[in-house]
Amino acid sequence: MSILIGGPGSTGSSLLRTVLNRHPELYSGAELGFFNKEPVFTDWKRIRSHLLTQLGKRMTTHGWFPYAAHNLLHTDYGWSRTELDDLLRGSESVVEFAASFFERPLQHRNAKIWIEKTPSNAYCFQHFLNLFENGKVVHITRNPLDAVASMVNRGMTPYFAAGNWVYNNAAALSAAYDTRYHRITYETMVQDPEKTLHKLTDFIDISFHTEIFDPREDEENQPSGIASWTYARTGRIVNPKKSTFEISQKYIQNQIVTALSAFRIHPRHMKKYGFKQTKCNEVCEALGYEFRPEILLPAQIRFQQVRDISRRTFRLYATHWPNQPGSLCFINQTDPIN
Repeated sequence: MSILIGGPGSTGSSLLRTVLNRHPELYSGAELGFFNKEPVFTDWKRIRSHLLTQLGKRMTTHGWFPYAAHNLLHTDYGWSRTELDDLLRGSESVVEFAASFFERPLQHRNAKIWIEKTPSNAYCFQHFLNLFENGKVVHITRNPLDAVASMVNRGMTPYFAAGNWVYNNAAALSAAYDTRYHRITYETMVQDPEKTLHKLTDFIDISFHTEIFDPREDEENQPSGIASWTYARTGRIVNPKKSTFEISQKYIQNQIVTALSAFRIHPRHMKKYGFKQTKCNEVCEALGYEFRPEILLPAQIRFQQVRDISRRTFRLYATHWPNQPGSLCFINQTDPIN
């Protein structure tokens, strides 16, 4: 069995990956940034020989987060460049490649199931489920205000972070019809981790082990996480006393609310990828979060949008100016989503 974890950034996915990696039947290494790229699933035979070249390093996602290149040579997985190149060229499909690629770390850990966590995996959930017969996907979500505030603390602009939250969730929700889709919320994970993880192990169809909540010795030398996080990803699951949004400066809060209220997924992307939600209100309704749209600082968000479009275009990302995945609408809305 194989499992992808995806969703917006700053939803606790790194903590979830670490906890699951303590289970004796599971293995999850460093983020690969590989299963988030559409050509991996739709055009494998053409791109497989280019993945380790400069052309492969420039390949980005089709979604909101560009995420160039991949991390297939990370030491967690134990492949040399020569070995990996031979494996890529000799694999007739991404399914065949993944089976061989993960066999080595699975044997090393004596595990049975591999898990790959990259938030932008959400862009390709449908492709993954279509090709991987025994594959499953886990969508992890968090309240939009707190998730975006956390991403802003990591250096993203409110515009980019809001786009990440709306787009990534809409992409993941396009696979929600499938019985192999499972959603976890950050809120339930920190409030009742045992119940949440018990449901997840039932979904994966493995036994539940309480030991997954206890840090392992080999985690001591791993980075504990990003400085702005309210928890250490290698520690125990804790419930923060205050939300990330609440402790943000008022000026930043106003930008976050404005960005979430104004962001729209471009109709071109809606049609091409089968998204059913186009804005924060609609995503919140699907996920059960409350959000009150309000336009407070439109000029700042518009400026951030222009910078973002310029950056995508200058760096030749797939989501450059003519193909930008997001837009803004500054119509003031006050009706909350409950």
